[in-house]
Amino acid sequence: MLTCASCGNQEPDGSRFCGSCGASFAQPPDEGQAHTVAIAGSRPTWTCANCGHDEPEGARFCGTCGAPFAHVDDGAADTVALASSVTTLTCANCGHQEQEGSQFCGSCGAPFVTVDRPSASTDVPAPSFTDPSDQEPRPAPAPTGSHRVRWMAAGTGVVVLVAGGATAAVIALTGGDDSPEAASSEQVTLTQDSAETQPPASSATLVATVAPLLGDVAAAQSAVGVRVRSLTANTASRAALRNAADALAARIVRAQAVLGTVTPNGSAEAQTLSVLRPALAAHLAYAESIASLAARPDPFTETEAKAVIARAEQARRAYVELVAADAALPIVSIDSSEDSSLLAVVPAPKPTRRVIDLAPLLVGVSPNDPPGEGRCFGPYTARASLRVSGIVHRNDFVQCGDDAAGSPGRASGVYRFSGAALPSGSRLVRVTGQAAIDESSSSSQRGSAVTWRLFYDGTPICSVTVVWSGSRPRPAKLDCRATTGASPNGFDVRRLRIQQVASLASSGSFWAGLLGPKIVVEAPP
Repeated sequence: MLTCASCGNQEPDGSRFCGSCGASFAQPPDEGQAHTVAIAGSRPTWTCANCGHDEPEGARFCGTCGAPFAHVDDGAADTVALASSVTTLTCANCGHQEQEGSQFCGSCGAPFVTVDRPSASTDVPAPSFTDPSDQEPRPAPAPTGSHRVRWMAAGTGVVVLVAGGATAAVIALTGGDDSPEAASSEQVTLTQDSAETQPPASSATLVATVAPLLGDVAAAQSAVGVRVRSLTANTASRAALRNAADALAARIVRAQAVLGTVTPNGSAEAQTLSVLRPALAAHLAYAESIASLAARPDPFTETEAKAVIARAEQARRAYVELVAADAALPIVSIDSSEDSSLLAVVPAPKPTRRVIDLAPLLVGVSPNDPPGEGRCFGPYTARASLRVSGIVHRNDFVQCGDDAAGSPGRASGVYRFSGAALPSGSRLVRVTGQAAIDESSSSSQRGSAVTWRLFYDGTPICSVTVVWSGSRPRPAKLDCRATTGASPNGFDVRRLRIQQVASLASSGSFWAGLLGPKIVVEAPP
């Protein structure tokens, strides 16, 4: 009888394995004692499905043929002997022959096949048997659960058992002839974590890491471009642009976070990173500025739009440098047509309006008609005045009449003005003032009418008429809105004419004029 050094169980002479714990009985040629190596712990007893041999309760291997008993750990009592009886298999480790379907070499204990049971509910598939000497070694599949049992045959004589979180043992066998030599044996315990540790993945290139991130950024930028090109002044359009810009900023920040963990592999990747990081920073500044612009409740100005365009240009240049540094990276395009789209939404700046007082610019008929002669004059002489509703005006007026009791027809005339032309694009907007008859006019002129007509470059603008009541007349408001467009040559006050025509009732003295005549001119900003 042979006594197992691992568990003390006794087996008949000639047994190669312990029927209780599965330890092999290896007899060195020069020593008479048996070296026993424990392969696994004890489990309930079963009858070997391969040869019919009965083993004591807890047997893991058939003591006759070496077939293992695999117990499914899911509450079921089924026991599977991983073997079958068909022809013979040759052990790649020692050359010993066993019946086809044998799981272990009866001579050295090396396994012949790999059996993988992924779950407790799955029936054990019929193993495929192939002479391992005819195949290249292949890596063992990764464990997927606590019920996985893996047997790996090794031509080098190393046998490993992995069963979920259970312990495993390693048997080192040497030799190569029909009688294996047990050079050494050692029981080794492996934890579940060490048994299931995956080999490290091969290091990815910078392009493989960055390309998906830049692809996301490019897609988000494309969405922003669509919103910019369709941007209008309404609130919904601006809100959609803001959301797209916020999403773009989030993608860029995510890419920056990943880059913060990247270590360049070589000088080429270091150079690419040195260009990529500032490109993302410039792009983020653009995304944040356009989001801020779209979030404003009031229309943005041309200056603000140009600031965003400048940031877009910085990002464009940075990405051009990135393509030059590494052409394998995805292209992030910021379309320059978006610049004009932003400017198109900017409200047109309001033109500058100027109010010009016409009285100081009056040009007399002679050209200077003093009070002793009458006709048209203004406050450029000390004696000139215009009395309206009991008030004497000595400054802000223009007047036609006869101060020396001459011809009343001298109350008719044309007001002309001096002054430089205004810039190109400027235009006349309106003419204002008060039309009135001087109270100093003869009462015999009661019922006389005066009409003022305005012309610019010979084109009529407007007119107003006042009738003399004989005493204390109320002035009529003159407010003519000009319909003339902007002139490429600008507005020239010298082309303005105000014609005063008096229709008199008698030959008595008569005066009439305009109080506070002014023009409003609109000039480009």
